[in-house]
Amino acid sequence: MIALLRCCIAVALPASQVAVAQVAQLPDFTYQGRLAQNGQPANGAFDLVFTLYDAEVAGHVVGTPQSEPQFPIVDGLFTVSLAFPGVFTGDQMWLDVSVNGQSLSPRQAIATTPVAQYALSGNPGPAGPQGEQGAPGPTGPQGATGAQGATGPQGATGAQGATGPQGATGAQGATGPQGATGAQGATGPQGPAGPSLLPFQVTVDTTADANTAYLGALPCPAGSVVVSGGISQPSVNNLAIALHENGPSSTNTWRWIYANTTASATTVRLTLVCVPSPSASAAAAPVGVPVATITPIMQP
Repeated sequence: MIALLRCCIAVALPASQVAVAQVAQLPDFTYQGRLAQNGQPANGAFDLVFTLYDAEVAGHVVGTPQSEPQFPIVDGLFTVSLAFPGVFTGDQMWLDVSVNGQSLSPRQAIATTPVAQYALSGNPGPAGPQGEQGAPGPTGPQGATGAQGATGPQGATGAQGATGPQGATGAQGATGPQGATGAQGATGPQGPAGPSLLPFQVTVDTTADANTAYLGALPCPAGSVVVSGGISQPSVNNLAIALHENGPSSTNTWRWIYANTTASATTVRLTLVCVPSPSASAAAAPVGVPVATITPIMQP
C-alpha cells in the first residue's frame, strides 16, 4: 500500500523584487512530500504524475499534467519542481498525486504562495507562453432546441415506386338514373305458326241393325281433348233411345249407348267436338282420323 504522509508547496520570492523592471517570473514551484509503502518509508524509483484540478473531488483538469517517470525516492522523501503556466488566477486549485498509476487521496489544496507570482507589484507582469492544450472536459448538458429553420427548396421528385398490391373491392355504388330508351330495333323474322286452339268436329256414320242396341265410343285425334259429343240420324229418326256420357279423361273418348227399335236397319251419326291441347306444339297438332268402336250389346 502506498500513502502520501505529508507534503508542502513552496516558492522563493525575494523581497527586493519590486516593479523596477518588467522581468517575467518563472511559473515553477517546489513540491515536497513523504511517501510510505506498507507502513514504511518508501525507497526506490517510482512513476509520479501530478495533475491540477479545479475541484477537490471530480472537477476538470487544469493545465497539463506533469510526469516524473522513475523518480528516485530515499527514506520516503522527494522534492519535485512543478510548473502550470498561466493557471493561477486567484481561484482555488487542488493537486492530485499519482504513484505508479495509483491516485492518492485526498487531493492537496494549493496554498496561496504559487498564486503570488504576479502579485509582487501593482503592475501586471508580461503574459507567459501559451501552455499546452489541456485534456477535453466532459460534455456539457444538451442545449435547448433552436428555432425551426426556414423550409428549404423543394427537392427533385423521386423515382416512381413499385405498384402496391390490389386493394379490396369497394362497396357497390348506388344505381344511376335510368338511361334514355334506345331506338326501336328491326322486326325479327316471323316465327312458325303455333297450333290452332279452335274447336273442331269429328263425325262418324255407322249402321244400326233392326232391334239392336249398341255401345259406341269415339276418341279425339292425338294432340286434342274431347269437349262434347252428340248422336243423330241423318234420314228418319227411328231411334227409340239415344243416351250418351263422357268417358274417363285418360282415354279422351266420348261414349254413347243407343238402340234401333225399328224393324229395318238405319244410319246413325256420331258427332264429337274436340279442341287442340294447349301444351301441344305445332309439330304435335291433332293428327290422324279417329276410329269409332261400335259394339252390339243387345240383339233380338
